[in-house]
Amino acid sequence: MGNKYGKKLHPIVAKCVGASHVWKKMVAMRDEIEHKIWWQVKAGNSSFWFDNWTKQGALYFTEGESTMEEEIEVKEFFENGIWKIDKLREFISEEMTEYIIENIKPGMTETLDKAWWMGNSTGEFTVKSAYHLVRHKRDKIEWNNCMWLKCLSFKISFFIWRVWKKRIVTDDNLKRMRMNIVSKYYCCDSGEMKTMTHLLLTAPIAQRLWKQFASCAGIIIGGQQLHKLIFQWWEYDGNPKVQHIMKAIPAIVMWELWKRMNAKRHDKEISFNKMYSQCQLTVHQLIRAKYPWLRNVPYHWAGMIDLLQNYKLNLWAGMIDLLQNYKLNLYFRIVK
Repeated sequence: MGNKYGKKLHPIVAKCVGASHVWKKMVAMRDEIEHKIWWQVKAGNSSFWFDNWTKQGALYFTEGESTMEEEIEVKEFFENGIWKIDKLREFISEEMTEYIIENIKPGMTETLDKAWWMGNSTGEFTVKSAYHLVRHKRDKIEWNNCMWLKCLSFKISFFIWRVWKKRIVTDDNLKRMRMNIVSKYYCCDSGEMKTMTHLLLTAPIAQRLWKQFASCAGIIIGGQQLHKLIFQWWEYDGNPKVQHIMKAIPAIVMWELWKRMNAKRHDKEISFNKMYSQCQLTVHQLIRAKYPWLRNVPYHWAGMIDLLQNYKLNLWAGMIDLLQNYKLNLYFRIVK
């Protein structure tokens, strides 16, 4: 590969135009890794322009327009352990010349220059340290915590993840993936293209279902894009108990809309009231699973919100319940 792509060129300036996929990847890694190799000057056989012997990067890249592509070795710029200052000034800037004179001691030995790896503290190259340099850690994605909620069914969480990634089977998503099929719309009778936004937000029955939940939360549905609407629910400002439930509402609502569309494909009809009741039941189950100490949780959405917003932990009542249970257990033991 060196003869094919880098003939008569130093490896760090070899191009990748018209090259193979493997060579392009190697060049990409070179740009990230090469500056982490420091050449300790001893005999001075390092490349003056292309090797990183100053710890500031290769002079070919740091010195701008004054650089040259000819191969010159570092040893040509010192003699008997003393830098040739005038010659350095001919080739590089005054600032870099002063840096070299102050920080780099020329070698007075015939030992070849030694390469040190600056990716770790030992100076020895390891694949592990190189991996950590080239891999790009993704920032922690806050919306992940809003999708994968504790006590919410995995299939519902997985569905909203697919919605977020535009991976559900709708005409617009299939078209984006270059898959063309004959569409038959099962959401409503309008004859519109079956898009994800229409199915889960702008269809009349979807709007009606969203508004049933949004009216108690103070969230505006009209004129919103699907992703922005989901974010509104996720960023709801309230006490922590209400926030956790609000994060689950978009997933629960869209899941019921999706179930209704699939039922219509099999000639089954799901009424609005049944959808709304099922959403409320799922929210009720979520509250009972997340906060098992709450008593008499209502099945109506407005009542659930009111309970969570006004709930205050009564430690004294909790202690009385514990004492009563303890006395009952003690009594039964004595009777036995």
